[in-house]
Amino acid sequence: MPYLFATEDQDYSDYAGGQVIYSRPGAPAFPVRLASEMFQRALAWLRPTGPLRLYDPCCGGAYHLCALGFLHGAWIASITASDIDEEILSLTRRNLRLLTPQGLEQRAQEIRDLLTQYGKESHAQALHSLAVLQARLAALPGGAIPSRVFRANALDGADLRRELTGTAVDLVLTDLPYGWMTGWQQAGDAPSAALPPAAQLLEALLPVLAPGAVVAVAADKSQKVMHAGYRRLEHFQIGKRQMTLLGRK
Repeated sequence: MPYLFATEDQDYSDYAGGQVIYSRPGAPAFPVRLASEMFQRALAWLRPTGPLRLYDPCCGGAYHLCALGFLHGAWIASITASDIDEEILSLTRRNLRLLTPQGLEQRAQEIRDLLTQYGKESHAQALHSLAVLQARLAALPGGAIPSRVFRANALDGADLRRELTGTAVDLVLTDLPYGWMTGWQQAGDAPSAALPPAAQLLEALLPVLAPGAVVAVAADKSQKVMHAGYRRLEHFQIGKRQMTLLGRK
């Protein structure tokens, strides 16, 4: 199915991993255009009257969350991110801090130091991209997007309830683990442990979702993203990924 919202194959080089947004070997980088498409499709279903609370329970390095903040920050009240891998969360925190003036200025100084030391054209281009992102951030109400990062097993409902008490999530947008880079870790003897991992995740999310919340999930084609507590809003495929949008019943 063609893109419905991110219809133009724009130049997303300002959001390239390692340019301004931090990256590291082994940390998957979700395609920016696809993340934008999923976000905008979810927005169309939510029809919000104001900014949303966005959450990713399998966030990795939060590359896509950071890009979404710059692209669609006017619709994002806050970003919450969690992952079971404590090591990757250091990258998550660095990336989400870029959604503040202080974080961007720190990154600018890092790139200026690299430019002084090595004089590479790529570093000069990175400074240009950073200026673009600074302008985008400054245009947002408040000039920043609040974020929170914590470690949790996405399949463990108790983990999520403990960390998200008092925070009702409007939109979950996540890329499910698959392949050799990422994988699931079972949540012990929880009642949902007999379910496939995708269904376990959906079960774990139910108590922390706001009424009318939307869950947008990208997965490889082998995983079935379904659960009795949700209704399917739409399903589409782009490349090797399937995308499923679900509404809480």
